[in-house]
Amino acid sequence: LTLAIDDFSKLSNKVQLKVYDTNMDTVTFRKILERKEVQNSDLIIGPIMKEGNQMMKGFAAKYGIFHVSPLLTFTKSSINDPYLISATPDLK
Repeated sequence: LTLAIDDFSKLSNKVQLKVYDTNMDTVTFRKILERKEVQNSDLIIGPIMKEGNQMMKGFAAKYGIFHVSPLLTFTKSSINDPYLISATPDLK
């Protein structure tokens, strides 16, 4: 990821990466989503917990932010989210 950000930045595109730890806790994650800098994001990578991805559905729709799930596949999830990008696509 850092290599991709570095290469992207060399193309005159400023990239600012912020990392937050949810502690695998939905209350902590909700507080992170309340932060203005998160609400103004262009892309969110994570969270890795299923409950967090369910919380992201409403958040992503409200703010129009795409989010990447590093572990979630579409067939193993009942989350119907047009803003969700699966980094682990189904093998079919």
